[in-house]
Amino acid sequence: MKRIFTTALFVTLSAFSISVIGQSESREDLIKRIESKRTELSILENSFLAPSEDDRATYAEFLKQEDTGLIRLLPREVYDQETKMTIRGGGAFYSFTRLTHAYGYGEDIMLDQGQLEVGFAGANYGILVKMGDIPLEQVALNHPSSQFMFSYRPATEEPRARAEYRQFGAGQTIDGTLYKSRLK
Repeated sequence: MKRIFTTALFVTLSAFSISVIGQSESREDLIKRIESKRTELSILENSFLAPSEDDRATYAEFLKQEDTGLIRLLPREVYDQETKMTIRGGGAFYSFTRLTHAYGYGEDIMLDQGQLEVGFAGANYGILVKMGDIPLEQVALNHPSSQFMFSYRPATEEPRARAEYRQFGAGQTIDGTLYKSRLK
């Protein structure tokens, strides 16, 4: 009886192991498939993050100028979830120096809870100003709301940078214009 049981067990295990070996992929093949899927997701996410063709057409003249571009920010509260986007930050962040939405490498701007925000950590800070309902093409150095922004010299020492981070976080009015690090 032991012999029959041992033989039956051996035959069953052998058949099972042959079946598993025949069906399993190598780890190298699995990694290649994962990389392929990541590439597919990256292409889809980049398409999802890209400005619309209507926006590109609307701002075509503006985009002909040097150092211009369009980006799309996604609301952090909606897309910064593992189930929505694989890009870290969910498309809510953007770095103008690195030209990427990926969070964690020095972002410049964020969209969260219906507000734009700049300067999110430590001594990093930025300034936003509401210029009113004006065409994008009218934003220029000589616009009254731009005067302070274009003449401003950022802090280069950490204690002063942290102080300015707090000031602009609370809002600072200069020549009748409010400058903040977070605006609707």
